[in-house]
Amino acid sequence: MTLALPALMAAGCASASSTPPTTSSVDGTSGGTCSASQFVSRVTSGGSEANQPWLIIEVTNHGPWCSIEGYPRIIAATGHSLQGPNQPLSISVSDGPDYEHPDPGPHSLSLPRGASASFAVGTNTASATNYILTSMTVALPGSRGSRRVPVHTGASAFAGKPVRMEVTALVKGSKGPPAF
Repeated sequence: MTLALPALMAAGCASASSTPPTTSSVDGTSGGTCSASQFVSRVTSGGSEANQPWLIIEVTNHGPWCSIEGYPRIIAATGHSLQGPNQPLSISVSDGPDYEHPDPGPHSLSLPRGASASFAVGTNTASATNYILTSMTVALPGSRGSRRVPVHTGASAFAGKPVRMEVTALVKGSKGPPAF
């Protein structure tokens, strides 16, 4: 059963991917590599299945036509234990599927101004220490910049271990990869 959560989950550092070459669109417009500064990010949906929360994060291009390929990097996360103060959390992020969403694998996307791409982020709430994630910092493949995205979702970790997350490759549109 999928539960709707208007929240986002956080954290980790996914592996870097190669910078895609400049590509040409169908109409002949050329686009370079997308940069974080030309995107606005937000959570578009979320849910949980069997103690495995997930979020879909959308990035919308507000700059010139550009190309992007691969996995976003989640480079930082903040959150708190159920009664604790908000603080940076130790995270570990893997590229690949989460419990609910298959990983489409890296592929090139050409995004005109106003177009969106999205990805899924998954974690679990069945480990020893439970957290509420409140933000994460996301970097796009091939980009040096990053964006902080407000989130509100559950996660957990065993004592002394980082919060584990999975992140899928980017797909076109705001809905993320289709669920299993």
